[in-house]
Amino acid sequence: ILDYQYTLYNAYSDSLLLDLRKIALAILSVHPHNVDQLNLMALSYSEMKDYNQAYKWIRKAIEVAPTEVEVQQNFKNILLKTFKVKDAKKEIRRLLLQASEPLCGFLTVLYTSI
Repeated sequence: ILDYQYTLYNAYSDSLLLDLRKIALAILSVHPHNVDQLNLMALSYSEMKDYNQAYKWIRKAIEVAPTEVEVQQNFKNILLKTFKVKDAKKEIRRLLLQASEPLCGFLTVLYTSI
């Protein structure tokens, strides 16, 4: 299923991205912490330039899998599309106050890199 979803994502079609989301939501209704599906939800919203929704989903993904490199990269990209750099740094500081240990390490590195 995941390969099929990536095929839909890579087709760059809004209607196919909506199909991708339907599949992801169905999987998430049974497995709410499936990081691949959370990540795909974020990517599909980002592709359609709905950065607020993309950020909502990538935050869930980063909380579930704070050490997964692909999720980290997508988090950074979506964060910088959603916020200006100054606001992105504020958001990272805010997240640091409530983050688990693995996520704190990533956020600290991210903060210094932007």
